[in-house]
Amino acid sequence: MNNATYDCHYCRQTHDVSTRSVEHIVPEALGNRTLKLAGVCKQWNNFFAASFETPVITLEFTQAVLREYGLNKVRGVQQLEVVTTARGTTEYVWSVNGKEVLRDRPVRARKNTIDFPAFDANGNQHTIQITLPFEYLVGTTGDETERADATARSNRDMRRLLDYLQGLARDPSADPALAQMLRERQLTLPVPKNVDYEIRAQHVSDGEAVSDIQPKPHALDIERWSRFYLKIGWCFASLKLGAARLAAIEDPEILRLLKGGDVDPGLVTLCASEAPEQVDNLFREATPNGVRVWFWRRTIRETDEIVPTLPPGLEPFVRTALEQRKVDAMRVKTWVDFREPGMLDRKTGRPAEADRFHRLRLEKIVRGDRAALGCAITLFGGVLDAVAQLSPLVPADALAGIEAEEVVRLPPATY
Repeated sequence: MNNATYDCHYCRQTHDVSTRSVEHIVPEALGNRTLKLAGVCKQWNNFFAASFETPVITLEFTQAVLREYGLNKVRGVQQLEVVTTARGTTEYVWSVNGKEVLRDRPVRARKNTIDFPAFDANGNQHTIQITLPFEYLVGTTGDETERADATARSNRDMRRLLDYLQGLARDPSADPALAQMLRERQLTLPVPKNVDYEIRAQHVSDGEAVSDIQPKPHALDIERWSRFYLKIGWCFASLKLGAARLAAIEDPEILRLLKGGDVDPGLVTLCASEAPEQVDNLFREATPNGVRVWFWRRTIRETDEIVPTLPPGLEPFVRTALEQRKVDAMRVKTWVDFREPGMLDRKTGRPAEADRFHRLRLEKIVRGDRAALGCAITLFGGVLDAVAQLSPLVPADALAGIEAEEVVRLPPATY
């Protein structure tokens, strides 16, 4: 290898240095700024991000952890999640200008009818009710931000309503039932110049501070989380042991499992032909390093529920692919032992400084007179724990001197 090339830890091939990238061993989005593996190619770095890292990081559970640790500040007003309190109530968690509060979801009232004037041959006015092919906003509850948003929504509704009523006045046949009623009563509709009404808005307070949220179990999808942990452990072992030492004890199955997860493009093409409305429901597209690939959009359980609804010409192909996906998911899971479901206890206040860390530790997983290389992974001070097995069982003395540990301190919180 010369200065213009490097050997990738993942594919074990020599590449031009222009393809080199830096892998954050624990994803940067989780607060790791320092623990990195430099010698990886962009292809696999980007593939892993698209395949399982981004889906894990964007989960409701992971985002709740990041907010709790002050690593993901939400701006403006946004509903975050539904929780249960120690009082036995179900509440909505909102972020209001950077502060998490409990409050009810705003209730918006809508109508699909409107009273409108009509005139007879003598010029007398009659009020008729017109049924609209859409709804418009007439009222809301919430704070000042919600009321402002509702007003903006109402302004858009008014323009749409005016366009529809003007068109109806010029050509009532757009609503056959209305046109018949106007003929029978010999009425005509004036062309309105504007539509104006006031939104009924009931003010509520910003909400109470979050203080007694019960721990909420989150099912962790074993398919993506297993690869997530396996990749962290593999990168850490590569950093601490080096490629040559790791290659001497590794099982190629680990790298094969990490690189799996994409969907045969032929299946996507078939789905686009047989049930185009289901393509986005089943698959998601990504372009890691400019290469177009497809991944399953939903968990195995969720996909299982979709399969029976597919057309007969497509269902058996998707089911076969899903069965293979289940087999692959269990293969990955056999290499990882992690806590399920995920739990985040927020009753005790924000995490203390002592809990603001990730810890990785290489260790032996001993089975009788043999052992496997393992990596104990502790994220967010113990909110997430796993042990990734990184090799098959080998003679214990082959793992002499593999012990290594690294603690990553999280950056200061920004609440």
